[in-house]
Amino acid sequence: MFLIKAYRWTITRLYTAIRKAAELKEREADLAAKAAAALKAKQIELQAEAASLEAEAARIKPLLG
Repeated sequence: MFLIKAYRWTITRLYTAIRKAAELKEREADLAAKAAAALKAKQIELQAEAASLEAEAARIKPLLG
């Protein structure tokens, strides 16, 4: 009887560990996707700012001589 209880306990613990690992892996994938989206948005923002600064520099350059 003790062996059956020990077996059940072990199987339960293994199942819990596997389930938690799968949840963590899924959460990590979600966080990575969110981080990638945030980085892409920041890249687009910085590219727009760079284009704006280049246009302003081109406008000011003739004034400076």
